[in-house]
Amino acid sequence: MSSHWQTMGFKVDSLESLGETMQQVLTYAQTNQISASKYNGHDFDYYRVPIGTDGLEVWLVNDKKDPAFVMAHPHFVGRSRLKVQLAEAIHVGGSGDVAYYAYANPTGKNKNLKRLHTTDNNNEIPEIPECSFQIMMAPPNGQHALTFLNRDDIITVQCTGFCEDIQVFQNEQAYIASQKPIDLGKRARSLMGGISAFKHKLNKPVYLGSQRFMSYALMNKDEDDGKPPKMEANIAGIVQACHKLINPLTGNAYYYALILSADDQPFDITIAPEDSDILQPGYVVDGTFWLSARFFSPQDCN
Repeated sequence: MSSHWQTMGFKVDSLESLGETMQQVLTYAQTNQISASKYNGHDFDYYRVPIGTDGLEVWLVNDKKDPAFVMAHPHFVGRSRLKVQLAEAIHVGGSGDVAYYAYANPTGKNKNLKRLHTTDNNNEIPEIPECSFQIMMAPPNGQHALTFLNRDDIITVQCTGFCEDIQVFQNEQAYIASQKPIDLGKRARSLMGGISAFKHKLNKPVYLGSQRFMSYALMNKDEDDGKPPKMEANIAGIVQACHKLINPLTGNAYYYALILSADDQPFDITIAPEDSDILQPGYVVDGTFWLSARFFSPQDCN
């Protein structure tokens, strides 16, 4: 399993190598006279450093109360644009990270979703909007996003999945031929997004379709043990575009692809070369991805 950094050609597999990478990022910015964009949060400042011109960027996070504390998050700005309705913001410890729970494509077709795991201040289960699926994701500028977002805002996000494991099929026929019927639990059925996720009725064993989305973070949300939520999701989708790219900081290659998942909702994905050969349009991918998202303010979403 590759780390999030390795899916974009960075050499990060330990805290020591992460520190070395952050120093490389600062040196790269100085050498190329790149001015990092600053974004203010309540307790943390965020600095975005673009790496090259393909969409790669690194966000440096600085604690206002402890200037010695610096963390970093990678991100890739791809072509996907996903409309979501925000439902909840979850602070992650003292790291400055914030996870966001939302409804994807709130005018979608899937009516089978149930919001079973959260309640409002009156301990009543709120109705959820019609949507394609429920999603948990984290922007690299966690607290800053809170400065312009409110519950129930409908905004546009650009969402990238860092590949943790993946299966690749040359076409939908090959994918379907590889599938075996499974019996999903009630909770998984309620969270699995996309009409095309199912080939049979929900009360029977199903064959999973080639376009689907299910958030592992939301699957485990009721059994919260105090640990930060993981932004992992199982995504299957059809490749629309793909490229082999080079990380200008390290010279390492990595793969980028745009896929259409449940209800044709788009996701960008990045993959380490050791995890997959280069993809082709029309291929089907099925795997586990960690979701990082760039949020756009509501006024930019009209």
